[in-house]
Amino acid sequence: MYPILETLSINTSAVKDDETGAIVLVVDELAQLPDAPHGAIYDLRGDTVTELGFHETNLVGQCFSGPDRRQIVTLAEWGDVFVSDGETSSLEHIEVQFGPLRNLTQIGANAIACGADLQVFRRESTQWISIGPDASIRADFPANHIEAIDGFGENELYGAGRDGVIWWFDGSAWHPVQSQTNLSFYAVHCGSDDKVYLSGQGGIVAVGRYGDFEIHKPDTPLADVWGVALWNEIVYLASFRAMITWDGSEWDTSAEAMAAGQTFYDLNVSPSYLWSFGMKDILKFDGETWMRINEVKVR
Repeated sequence: MYPILETLSINTSAVKDDETGAIVLVVDELAQLPDAPHGAIYDLRGDTVTELGFHETNLVGQCFSGPDRRQIVTLAEWGDVFVSDGETSSLEHIEVQFGPLRNLTQIGANAIACGADLQVFRRESTQWISIGPDASIRADFPANHIEAIDGFGENELYGAGRDGVIWWFDGSAWHPVQSQTNLSFYAVHCGSDDKVYLSGQGGIVAVGRYGDFEIHKPDTPLADVWGVALWNEIVYLASFRAMITWDGSEWDTSAEAMAAGQTFYDLNVSPSYLWSFGMKDILKFDGETWMRINEVKVR
Protein backbone atom coordinates (compact mmCIF):
# COMPACT_ATOMS: atom_id res chain seq x y z
CA MET A 1 0.00 0.00 0.00
CA TYR A 2 1.15 3.57 -0.66
CA PRO A 3 -0.23 7.12 -0.16
CA ILE A 4 -2.13 7.61 -3.38
CA LEU A 5 -2.75 11.37 -3.28
CA GLU A 6 0.95 12.17 -3.59
CA THR A 7 0.84 11.69 -7.37
CA LEU A 8 -2.92 11.62 -8.09
CA SER A 9 -5.72 14.13 -7.48
CA ILE A 10 -9.42 13.77 -6.75
CA ASN A 11 -11.68 14.93 -9.58
CA THR A 12 -15.16 14.01 -8.28
CA SER A 13 -16.67 12.01 -5.44
CA ALA A 14 -19.73 10.44 -3.83
CA VAL A 15 -20.66 9.20 -0.35
CA LYS A 16 -22.87 6.26 0.60
CA ASP A 17 -22.66 6.29 4.40
CA ASP A 18 -20.35 7.28 7.26
CA GLU A 19 -17.56 4.93 6.15
CA THR A 20 -18.09 4.35 2.43
CA GLY A 21 -17.47 6.61 -0.51
CA ALA A 22 -16.19 6.70 -4.07
CA ILE A 23 -13.71 8.95 -5.85
CA VAL A 24 -12.31 9.54 -9.31
CA LEU A 25 -8.57 10.12 -9.46
CA VAL A 26 -6.48 11.66 -12.22
CA VAL A 27 -2.71 11.56 -12.74
CA ASP A 28 -1.19 14.91 -11.83
CA GLU A 29 1.30 14.86 -14.71
CA LEU A 30 -1.49 14.32 -17.24
CA ALA A 31 -4.32 16.33 -15.70
CA GLN A 32 -3.66 19.53 -17.66
CA LEU A 33 -3.05 17.88 -21.03
CA PRO A 34 -6.09 18.32 -23.31
CA ASP A 35 -5.17 15.27 -25.40
CA ALA A 36 -4.93 12.92 -22.40
CA PRO A 37 -8.42 12.63 -20.89
CA HIS A 38 -8.54 9.95 -18.22
CA GLY A 39 -9.81 8.96 -14.82
CA ALA A 40 -9.67 6.00 -12.45
CA ILE A 41 -12.66 4.97 -10.34
CA TYR A 42 -12.03 3.93 -6.74
CA ASP A 43 -14.15 2.54 -3.94
CA LEU A 44 -13.28 4.25 -0.62
CA ARG A 45 -13.69 2.41 2.67
CA GLY A 46 -12.13 3.95 5.74
CA ASP A 47 -8.71 5.15 4.62
CA THR A 48 -8.26 2.59 1.85
CA VAL A 49 -9.28 2.73 -1.81
CA THR A 50 -9.71 -0.10 -4.30
CA GLU A 51 -9.46 0.59 -8.02
CA LEU A 52 -12.54 -0.40 -10.02
CA GLY A 53 -11.40 0.70 -13.47
CA PHE A 54 -9.29 3.14 -15.49
CA HIS A 55 -10.88 4.95 -18.44
CA GLU A 56 -9.49 7.23 -21.15
CA THR A 57 -12.21 9.84 -20.86
CA ASN A 58 -13.06 12.73 -18.53
CA LEU A 59 -15.14 11.51 -15.59
CA VAL A 60 -17.32 14.28 -14.18
CA GLY A 61 -19.78 12.85 -11.65
CA GLN A 62 -20.50 9.95 -9.30
CA CYS A 63 -23.24 8.59 -7.10
CA PHE A 64 -24.30 5.40 -5.32
CA SER A 65 -27.38 3.90 -6.95
CA GLY A 66 -29.26 0.68 -7.65
CA PRO A 67 -30.61 -1.84 -5.11
CA ASP A 68 -29.46 -0.82 -1.61
CA ARG A 69 -27.23 1.76 -3.32
CA ARG A 70 -24.63 -0.95 -3.92
CA GLN A 71 -23.63 0.36 -7.34
CA ILE A 72 -21.04 3.07 -7.89
CA VAL A 73 -22.23 4.93 -10.98
CA THR A 74 -19.67 7.18 -12.67
CA LEU A 75 -20.48 9.60 -15.48
CA ALA A 76 -18.20 10.58 -18.38
CA GLU A 77 -18.72 13.95 -20.02
CA TRP A 78 -19.80 12.53 -23.40
CA GLY A 79 -22.29 10.01 -22.07
CA ASP A 80 -20.50 6.82 -21.10
CA VAL A 81 -21.64 5.57 -17.70
CA PHE A 82 -19.51 3.07 -15.77
CA VAL A 83 -21.35 0.95 -13.20
CA SER A 84 -19.68 -1.28 -10.60
CA ASP A 85 -20.84 -3.07 -7.48
CA GLY A 86 -17.32 -4.15 -6.54
CA GLU A 87 -17.72 -7.58 -8.13
CA THR A 88 -19.14 -6.91 -11.58
CA SER A 89 -18.88 -3.94 -13.92
CA SER A 90 -20.97 -2.77 -16.86
CA LEU A 91 -21.13 0.07 -19.36
CA GLU A 92 -24.23 2.14 -20.05
CA HIS A 93 -24.58 5.10 -22.36
CA ILE A 94 -26.45 8.40 -22.50
CA GLU A 95 -27.25 9.78 -25.94
CA VAL A 96 -25.78 13.23 -25.40
CA GLN A 97 -27.79 15.67 -27.47
CA PHE A 98 -25.74 18.85 -27.23
CA GLY A 99 -22.65 19.73 -25.19
CA PRO A 100 -20.83 17.78 -22.48
CA LEU A 101 -22.45 16.52 -19.31
CA ARG A 102 -21.50 18.14 -16.01
CA ASN A 103 -22.68 16.19 -12.98
CA LEU A 104 -24.53 13.20 -11.51
CA THR A 105 -26.67 12.83 -8.37
CA GLN A 106 -28.84 10.13 -6.83
CA ILE A 107 -32.33 11.58 -6.27
CA GLY A 108 -35.13 9.35 -5.07
CA ALA A 109 -34.81 5.91 -6.61
CA ASN A 110 -32.74 6.91 -9.64
CA ALA A 111 -29.56 8.64 -10.73
CA ILE A 112 -29.98 11.99 -12.49
CA ALA A 113 -27.36 13.43 -14.86
CA CYS A 114 -27.22 17.05 -16.01
CA GLY A 115 -25.12 19.20 -18.27
CA ALA A 116 -24.70 21.71 -21.06
CA ASP A 117 -27.65 23.25 -22.88
CA LEU A 118 -30.08 22.22 -20.14
CA GLN A 119 -29.69 18.47 -20.64
CA VAL A 120 -31.12 16.28 -17.88
CA PHE A 121 -31.32 12.47 -17.96
CA ARG A 122 -32.88 10.01 -15.52
CA ARG A 123 -31.60 6.45 -15.14
CA GLU A 124 -34.34 3.83 -15.33
CA SER A 125 -32.90 0.35 -14.89
CA THR A 126 -30.00 0.52 -17.37
CA GLN A 127 -31.56 3.09 -19.69
CA TRP A 128 -31.17 6.87 -19.56
CA ILE A 129 -34.26 8.91 -20.38
CA SER A 130 -34.13 12.59 -21.37
CA ILE A 131 -36.27 14.67 -19.00
CA GLY A 132 -34.72 18.11 -19.55
CA PRO A 133 -36.43 21.34 -20.64
CA ASP A 134 -37.99 21.17 -24.09
CA ALA A 135 -36.85 22.93 -27.25
CA SER A 136 -38.98 26.02 -26.70
CA ILE A 137 -37.42 26.66 -23.28
CA ARG A 138 -33.91 25.98 -24.59
CA ALA A 139 -34.53 28.51 -27.36
CA ASP A 140 -35.39 31.13 -24.74
CA PHE A 141 -32.25 30.34 -22.72
CA PRO A 142 -29.46 29.72 -25.26
CA ALA A 143 -26.13 28.60 -23.85
CA ASN A 144 -27.57 28.12 -20.37
CA HIS A 145 -26.37 25.00 -18.59
CA ILE A 146 -27.31 22.97 -15.54
CA GLU A 147 -24.02 22.68 -13.70
CA ALA A 148 -25.36 20.62 -10.78
CA ILE A 149 -28.66 19.09 -9.73
CA ASP A 150 -30.39 17.96 -6.53
CA GLY A 151 -33.93 17.31 -5.41
CA PHE A 152 -36.35 16.36 -2.67
CA GLY A 153 -37.57 13.59 -4.96
CA GLU A 154 -37.83 12.80 -8.65
CA ASN A 155 -40.85 15.10 -8.93
CA GLU A 156 -39.07 18.07 -7.38
CA LEU A 157 -35.67 18.77 -8.90
CA TYR A 158 -33.51 21.89 -8.75
CA GLY A 159 -30.70 22.79 -11.13
CA ALA A 160 -27.88 25.31 -10.80
CA GLY A 161 -27.96 27.44 -13.94
CA ARG A 162 -25.99 30.25 -15.47
CA ASP A 163 -26.83 33.97 -15.48
CA GLY A 164 -28.74 33.75 -12.21
CA VAL A 165 -31.26 31.18 -13.44
CA ILE A 166 -32.45 28.49 -11.03
CA TRP A 167 -34.15 25.54 -12.72
CA TRP A 168 -37.11 23.89 -10.98
CA PHE A 169 -38.83 20.69 -12.18
CA ASP A 170 -42.27 19.86 -10.73
CA GLY A 171 -42.51 16.33 -12.12
CA SER A 172 -43.98 17.33 -15.46
CA ALA A 173 -42.54 20.71 -16.46
CA TRP A 174 -39.41 22.79 -15.98
CA HIS A 175 -39.66 26.34 -14.64
CA PRO A 176 -36.82 28.86 -15.06
CA VAL A 177 -36.58 31.06 -11.99
CA GLN A 178 -34.70 34.26 -12.81
CA SER A 179 -33.17 35.36 -9.53
CA GLN A 180 -32.05 38.92 -8.78
CA THR A 181 -28.53 38.41 -10.11
CA ASN A 182 -26.73 37.62 -13.35
CA LEU A 183 -24.06 35.57 -11.58
CA SER A 184 -23.92 31.84 -12.29
CA PHE A 185 -24.68 29.02 -9.88
CA TYR A 186 -22.35 26.01 -9.75
CA ALA A 187 -23.69 24.03 -6.77
CA VAL A 188 -27.08 23.12 -5.31
CA HIS A 189 -28.17 21.29 -2.16
CA CYS A 190 -31.61 20.34 -0.87
CA GLY A 191 -31.28 20.75 2.87
CA SER A 192 -32.72 18.81 5.78
CA ASP A 193 -34.64 22.00 6.68
CA ASP A 194 -36.71 21.67 3.47
CA LYS A 195 -34.95 24.60 1.80
CA VAL A 196 -32.86 24.69 -1.37
CA TYR A 197 -29.40 26.25 -1.25
CA LEU A 198 -27.39 27.30 -4.29
CA SER A 199 -24.01 28.96 -4.58
CA GLY A 200 -21.49 29.82 -7.27
CA GLN A 201 -19.77 32.88 -8.65
CA GLY A 202 -18.26 35.20 -6.08
CA GLY A 203 -19.71 33.24 -3.14
CA ILE A 204 -23.30 34.22 -3.94
CA VAL A 205 -25.98 32.26 -2.04
CA ALA A 206 -29.61 31.65 -3.05
CA VAL A 207 -32.11 30.21 -0.56
CA GLY A 208 -35.71 29.21 -1.20
CA ARG A 209 -37.95 26.61 -2.78
CA TYR A 210 -40.21 26.23 -5.81
CA GLY A 211 -40.22 29.60 -7.60
CA ASP A 212 -39.31 31.81 -4.64
CA PHE A 213 -35.64 32.44 -3.82
CA GLU A 214 -33.76 35.10 -1.89
CA ILE A 215 -30.32 36.19 -3.07
CA HIS A 216 -27.48 36.98 -0.67
CA LYS A 217 -24.17 38.49 -1.81
CA PRO A 218 -21.03 39.05 0.24
CA ASP A 219 -19.89 42.67 0.46
CA THR A 220 -16.67 41.68 -1.30
CA PRO A 221 -16.82 38.90 -3.92
CA LEU A 222 -15.26 35.64 -2.79
CA ALA A 223 -13.71 32.83 -4.79
CA ASP A 224 -16.22 30.82 -6.83
CA VAL A 225 -18.02 28.12 -4.87
CA TRP A 226 -18.34 24.57 -6.24
CA GLY A 227 -19.83 22.74 -3.27
CA VAL A 228 -22.65 23.69 -0.89
CA ALA A 229 -24.23 21.77 1.99
CA LEU A 230 -26.31 22.42 5.10
CA TRP A 231 -24.86 20.82 8.23
CA ASN A 232 -26.03 21.47 11.81
CA GLU A 233 -27.95 24.58 10.71
CA ILE A 234 -24.85 26.12 9.12
CA VAL A 235 -24.35 26.37 5.35
CA TYR A 236 -20.88 25.29 4.19
CA LEU A 237 -19.44 26.60 0.93
CA ALA A 238 -16.40 25.00 -0.71
CA SER A 239 -14.14 26.79 -3.16
CA PHE A 240 -10.96 25.19 -4.47
CA ARG A 241 -8.81 26.61 -1.66
CA ALA A 242 -11.20 27.60 1.12
CA MET A 243 -14.01 26.32 3.30
CA ILE A 244 -16.52 29.05 4.10
CA THR A 245 -19.47 29.08 6.49
CA TRP A 246 -22.63 31.13 6.02
CA ASP A 247 -25.09 31.58 8.89
CA GLY A 248 -27.76 33.42 6.93
CA SER A 249 -26.06 36.79 6.99
CA GLU A 250 -22.27 36.46 7.39
CA TRP A 251 -19.60 34.64 5.39
CA ASP A 252 -16.63 33.37 7.42
CA THR A 253 -13.72 31.13 6.58
CA SER A 254 -13.60 27.96 8.65
CA ALA A 255 -10.19 28.13 10.31
CA GLU A 256 -10.58 24.60 11.64
CA ALA A 257 -11.29 23.10 8.21
CA MET A 258 -8.47 25.02 6.59
CA ALA A 259 -6.06 23.90 9.29
CA ALA A 260 -7.00 20.29 8.54
CA GLY A 261 -6.79 20.53 4.74
CA GLN A 262 -5.68 22.83 1.94
CA THR A 263 -7.97 21.80 -0.93
CA PHE A 264 -11.78 21.61 -1.15
CA TYR A 265 -14.44 21.18 -3.83
CA ASP A 266 -17.11 18.50 -3.35
CA LEU A 267 -19.31 18.47 -0.24
CA ASN A 268 -21.34 15.39 0.74
CA VAL A 269 -23.54 14.65 3.74
CA SER A 270 -23.82 11.27 5.49
CA PRO A 271 -25.76 10.49 8.69
CA SER A 272 -22.95 11.52 11.06
CA TYR A 273 -20.54 13.58 8.95
CA LEU A 274 -20.09 16.41 6.53
CA TRP A 275 -17.53 15.21 3.97
CA SER A 276 -15.24 17.47 1.97
CA PHE A 277 -13.26 16.24 -1.03
CA GLY A 278 -10.54 18.46 -2.48
CA MET A 279 -7.86 17.62 -5.00
CA LYS A 280 -5.47 16.49 -2.26
CA ASP A 281 -7.66 16.21 0.83
CA ILE A 282 -10.48 14.09 2.21
CA LEU A 283 -12.01 15.62 5.34
CA LYS A 284 -14.84 14.54 7.64
CA PHE A 285 -16.58 16.87 10.11
CA ASP A 286 -18.65 15.53 13.00
CA GLY A 287 -19.91 18.92 14.16
CA GLU A 288 -16.96 19.53 16.47
CA THR A 289 -13.76 18.37 14.79
CA TRP A 290 -12.50 18.34 11.19
CA MET A 291 -10.68 15.06 10.61
CA ARG A 292 -8.36 14.51 7.66
CA ILE A 293 -7.72 11.08 6.21
CA ASN A 294 -3.99 11.66 6.26
CA GLU A 295 -2.86 8.75 4.14
CA VAL A 296 -5.24 7.35 1.58
CA LYS A 297 -3.97 3.85 0.80
CA VAL A 298 -4.59 1.69 -2.23
CA ARG A 299 -4.87 -2.06 -2.40
